[in-house]
Amino acid sequence: MSAPDQKDWAMTDAEIESVQYDADLYGVESDEVQAPILAVARRRALAELKAIVARFDDLWFDGAAEAIAVIHDRIAEIEAEG
Repeated sequence: MSAPDQKDWAMTDAEIESVQYDADLYGVESDEVQAPILAVARRRALAELKAIVARFDDLWFDGAAEAIAVIHDRIAEIEAEG
């Protein structure tokens, strides 16, 4: 299984500029700095989970349907976070 393409989840130029500006203004532990970093982490997690689901869709084994359902539930939870 190959990893998701980094361009699908990496920080955008606007997010990088925002983090740099806000870190200077508020400090790195501030909510303003942490929010875009956490958004990137969520995008990465979603990309990884979706890649796993795509791989499972190509395979079949005992419990595959249940595994896919659990992953879809987790995707929905992460999407609801932000």
